[in-house]
Amino acid sequence: MIEKIGIFILFLFPLVFFHELGHFFFAKLFRVRVDTFSIGFGPKLLKVKWGETQYCISLIPFGGYVKMFGESMLDKDEIPQEEKDRSLVYKNKWQRFWIVFGGPLFNFIFAFIIYFFLAVGGEKLPEVKFGLVGENSILYSKGVRTADVLSQINESIIESPTDISVDDTSYIKSISVFRNKDEVSIPIEMSGKVFFAEFQKAPALFRMPIVIDAAGMKYAVSTSPSTVNWMTSMEELALSSNKEFYLFQAIDAVNSVADLTTKKTIRGKNLNDALVKSSHYPLDLLVEDLTADSAAKAVGIEVGDLLYAIGGKKIVSFEDLRMQVNSERPHLMVTVIRNGAQKTYKVIPKEMEYEGVVRKMIGVQSAAIFLPPSYRTLAPKGLIDSASSAFFKTGDAISKTFSGIIQLLSAKVSFKNVGGPLMIGKYASDTFRMSFSFFMQFMAIVSVNLALINLFPIPVLDGGHILFIILEFVNRGPLSNRKVEIAQQIGLSLLLLLMISAIFNDVTRFFF
Repeated sequence: MIEKIGIFILFLFPLVFFHELGHFFFAKLFRVRVDTFSIGFGPKLLKVKWGETQYCISLIPFGGYVKMFGESMLDKDEIPQEEKDRSLVYKNKWQRFWIVFGGPLFNFIFAFIIYFFLAVGGEKLPEVKFGLVGENSILYSKGVRTADVLSQINESIIESPTDISVDDTSYIKSISVFRNKDEVSIPIEMSGKVFFAEFQKAPALFRMPIVIDAAGMKYAVSTSPSTVNWMTSMEELALSSNKEFYLFQAIDAVNSVADLTTKKTIRGKNLNDALVKSSHYPLDLLVEDLTADSAAKAVGIEVGDLLYAIGGKKIVSFEDLRMQVNSERPHLMVTVIRNGAQKTYKVIPKEMEYEGVVRKMIGVQSAAIFLPPSYRTLAPKGLIDSASSAFFKTGDAISKTFSGIIQLLSAKVSFKNVGGPLMIGKYASDTFRMSFSFFMQFMAIVSVNLALINLFPIPVLDGGHILFIILEFVNRGPLSNRKVEIAQQIGLSLLLLLMISAIFNDVTRFFF
């Protein structure tokens, strides 16, 4: 937990710093006195006075502020004549515009800087990989196969998950994938929205090549008689044309350690057939835990049982079990292996609703161990190519974020998809563990999001202040103090409502 909090603070600090630096830069440029430059809100943990400005780091990291002299229209009449030229309210409209717009502008610039240096240094990014593509799926019928690595959509090169851009109007004619190091072009002919929905149904979760026998002994599976390739998943082994496989006793499955002096040979038409004939089972069929009120626990299924068959038909993966559970049958005859003996139970799945989707569950948790993501390293680019790439990616991020906001406001996308600090913190931690490049890419995207959200025309946000400046142009003078007060109260209420809603989504997403 402490590590995740540390990563979250590491993630937030540069985002907040660059945003406040934008306000600070233009304030200094137009000779406005800056009293405080703070990263964070609340009590000051660290502070130092340099010149006329106090620089500090405060307790609450969710933002920051630059306190300028004479920044409130409500205090305009109280500013002494000799200090008016250093106050914000007495600067002309264009100067105030740039001081306010500086924060979002520097967030855009920060995203550009991230993309530029990633391109110059050569990025290490997770492959965009299809997970288990079932034979009954739309993608399978089009020609997509399990473990295909997506390389192009139409004519656009896909280098990382953030490059996938689909909306209600996009149409995908074809994609290119890498399959066993060969690039294959696949005609898709479907809307981007449908393609992305199908892509999400096949998450790239690949099982480590570990199987277990009825006595509970674990083995690493290999196509080589002398070594184990731990990065070859069970899914890929099942797709191989091999008819002979080798099992080595797994000393430490989590850390990929096997005893190569022990060896069993199993044979079959394919891996699943060989496992069935030799009475070995994928590790994910081992019941690691049961939910407290689960249907499986209620009938007598226990932790340590091996899930063997549904309705007399042997199952070959936990995903196979999940598909059987979500069939139209009102109940299932589930056979397990316990202490070498088979036991069969009649289980009635329970229906659970999650984010509007109803699924059936029996409440068993798999002991599966999944492989870490596989990566690709892009060759470093020259300065000009890096700048061009960074400019394009920044613009693309702005376009995607703006489109997402429009879809949210038009109710085409549910507000439940909006995340708060918990979701951002989780993604920051996940991407940090995946690769530094992906972590920085996520930071660039959030920087763009931060900029656009701050440009919302809501009083107390930067966009609200810009709106006041525009109204001054229209009104040919400043708004009355009363109108400013009312607008700020409304703006603060809207902002609090947005924050509470985002946090509520976080809480329901992670704790319920």
